[in-house]
Amino acid sequence: MHLVKMLYVRAKAAIESGDAKEGANSVLAMMRLNNGLNSESSMLPLLVAVTCSCYVQGVVWDALHGHHLREPELAMLQMELEAQNMEQPLLNALRGELTTSVASLDQCLVSDSAWESMRTFFVDGPEWLSQLRMTPRLLTEWKADFSGAFFHHAIKPLKAAGLKGCMEAQAKFLKSLPSMDRPILDDAHLFTRLAMPAYDTIIRQTLFIEARNRLTVAALAVERYSLARGGLPKSLEELKPGFLDELPVDPMSGSAVRYRVGPTGGAVIWSVGIDGKDDGGVVPFIPDPARPMRTPNYDRDDYLGDWVWQYEPLFGTQ
Repeated sequence: MHLVKMLYVRAKAAIESGDAKEGANSVLAMMRLNNGLNSESSMLPLLVAVTCSCYVQGVVWDALHGHHLREPELAMLQMELEAQNMEQPLLNALRGELTTSVASLDQCLVSDSAWESMRTFFVDGPEWLSQLRMTPRLLTEWKADFSGAFFHHAIKPLKAAGLKGCMEAQAKFLKSLPSMDRPILDDAHLFTRLAMPAYDTIIRQTLFIEARNRLTVAALAVERYSLARGGLPKSLEELKPGFLDELPVDPMSGSAVRYRVGPTGGAVIWSVGIDGKDDGGVVPFIPDPARPMRTPNYDRDDYLGDWVWQYEPLFGTQ
């Protein structure tokens, strides 16, 4: 993360000082770092890549908002971003996570230290969990149940229906699980009930970042058009074929990302968001009275509005 932050600061400083080429090269280095992280088959590199993408999107927004970049830099960043897709990295990470989780449960069957670590985890959990009787049979049942649930409700839908399909399958499955408030000792589904909600959060964050990446591609193409033609396009179709070969697809709708010229003359580019409803590029902000400066949770089901190309004071899905 130190390297990501260093490149981010370097890109910001270069762009703000008028060195567009150096700034764009620093952003490009962040994207290339993402490529390396996304080639790993584990969850931690994916999470770092998601954070890195937040920084990339933030510095690109700053550069576009101030019109600091010119055609060569814009085209370079757009081409690199068009080649990135979070779907395969997520699939790789989920496969790796399944392998690691099953191996951890297997290790508990043969290693006293691993067994004790597992017991400690449950003792430190809710009071009723400390009463759970750990047995080899129970661990075997957990492994079978978690493997089946993880494959059928995460990996399989991701391969068949993409990021949105994976998110929907996860949400449906999680609603079918008994609440953790209902203690069921000697429960074959317990490990699945504990673990799966964390992956649901990661899937949603990855989907949000992928949608924002596609909005960023469209924003870069719009800026290139504006520089070349002296004004904004009336629609994204005008960007073809000189600035876009194909319109970026909104992963939440399956159709092209939305676009309009706003009332002040600026470009508004958006995804329909988590609810799948096109609100015309509207971002509702309902502040939490206890945390008035907090940005909304874009990837939660109770967020009603679009994901709009705009600067976020807090990066990502804080």
